[in-house]
Amino acid sequence: MTPSRATHRARRPRDRSSGRLMWLAALTFAVSFSSGMTGPVFPLHAQALGATYQQIGIVSAAGSLIHAGFASRAGRLADRLGHDLMFLLSSLAIVFSTTAYFFSRTLFLAGLGKALDSLFIASYWPAVESASHSSGSAAGHSLGVVYTVYPVATFAASAVTGWLAGRSGYRASFAAALLGAAAAVVGVSIGLSRSRKLDAGRDHGAARAGRRLRAHGEQPERSAHLLPGSRLRFAAALTACFTYCVLVGEAFTFVPLLAEARGLRVELVGLLVGLFWLGRTATSLPAGMLADRAGADVVLVPAFVVGCMGSAAVAWSATPPVMFVGVAMMGLCAGAVAPVAMVLGAQCVDPESHGWALGLCETFCGIGFISTGLVGGVLAGRHGLAVPFAVGAAVCVTVAIGLALASRRGPSS
Repeated sequence: MTPSRATHRARRPRDRSSGRLMWLAALTFAVSFSSGMTGPVFPLHAQALGATYQQIGIVSAAGSLIHAGFASRAGRLADRLGHDLMFLLSSLAIVFSTTAYFFSRTLFLAGLGKALDSLFIASYWPAVESASHSSGSAAGHSLGVVYTVYPVATFAASAVTGWLAGRSGYRASFAAALLGAAAAVVGVSIGLSRSRKLDAGRDHGAARAGRRLRAHGEQPERSAHLLPGSRLRFAAALTACFTYCVLVGEAFTFVPLLAEARGLRVELVGLLVGLFWLGRTATSLPAGMLADRAGADVVLVPAFVVGCMGSAAVAWSATPPVMFVGVAMMGLCAGAVAPVAMVLGAQCVDPESHGWALGLCETFCGIGFISTGLVGGVLAGRHGLAVPFAVGAAVCVTVAIGLALASRRGPSS
């Protein structure tokens, strides 16, 4: 074989992996933009329907129950049925969610939209995280790319939806999100058909191997289990997922309410929430690459310290510039933690169980959302909107100390 031919063949897997990553990034942008248009205006829309702070928190927590309850199952389905099917189902969930938002005249229908939005998160993210993790030693880089595109799309969506809501009302934002969701479904369908054609040869080979196993009465081992010595690391990954989603829950639910209570216009509320996602954009890719080289502990502990400072700034300062800086710091923390925690969780299991592990990570994200909605809603109703952010700061610093102490103990079997 000539050197040029050998080089060409060696490049094929790399080119295919790069093309797949670009497809995942484009898909993530499309679905995140549509879903992100509803986030900043949902709590304000619910408040306009007559909901109290506590009721808004309960509705958010109820939606997150679906996230927590279905994410692990969705990860297993992605392992068994493939990522592409979950992509299609999750994009359809956005269409149904935005439809419910648009036609909502009661808190129940708005809550149904929130629940369907949570179903999208639960079904999409374990699949895309598992698909991105196929890059092996560069998994942090791959997840960093996806987690950079996600906040970019959500930042743009937050800015657009704030502008629309300020000029035409909340329902205009939901209408635009519905159009974007329908376009996303069309794009997903086209992309999936092309992806299947490109992967047809490889899939046929895998199918033939599977048929040979079944012909001999053998079944592939599908039981999910942790690798030896990885319990402590997996617990750290789940804790990190829970904690950073406490910050995300604050940004989704209580940042818009607090900003409006402090006198910010709806357009500025959209920009404020968008700033959280801009902060996530800045740190996701660098954090993933740093974790590939130096390990997760180097990223997680400093990130949670920054998150603590940001949440505390939002809680104790009513000055808009300080509030903007605090929200941005919360975004910096979430952006750094998200890809690193997911990679850490996936590294604790065998490759065939990535979907299960990442689904469990998403389950703990859902538990973080639930806790923020329930506890934050009660605290905001009784003691004011600043209190949930003070509690978030306390959670971040506690977890940072715990992870720092755990990193000194080393792996635990």
